[in-house]
Amino acid sequence: RLRALDILNGSPGVDEQTVLDALDRALGDEDAQVKKYAMRALADRGGPEAAARLHRALRDTDPAVRMAAIDNIVRSIPPAGRIPLLREAASDGDEEVRSAAATWLEQSVAESR
Repeated sequence: RLRALDILNGSPGVDEQTVLDALDRALGDEDAQVKKYAMRALADRGGPEAAARLHRALRDTDPAVRMAAIDNIVRSIPPAGRIPLLREAASDGDEEVRSAAATWLEQSVAESR
C-alpha cells in the first residue's frame, strides 16, 4: 500500500483530487507508516485541503501518529493557520502530545504577531 501510494503521489498528470482522496484514505490505514507517509505528502502539498486532512490526523488513536501530525502541521501551515489546530492538540489525552502542541503553540503565537 505504501509503494502504491508513493507511485500515485509522484505521478505527473494525475488529478489532484484523486491524489488528495487517496492520501485522505491513507490517513485511516491500519499501518502507521502509511499514515505518516500520507501526512508528509499532504504537508508537502500544503494548502487548505491538506490542512483540513492533517487536522483529522490529530484525532488518530495512536499518539505517535498524532505527534507526526503536529510535526507536519508545524512544517506546512503558516503560524496563524496552525494555531487553532495546535490549541486543539494541546488538550490531547497524551502528555507528550499535549506538551509538544503547547510548545509549538507558544512559538506559533509569537511568530504570528
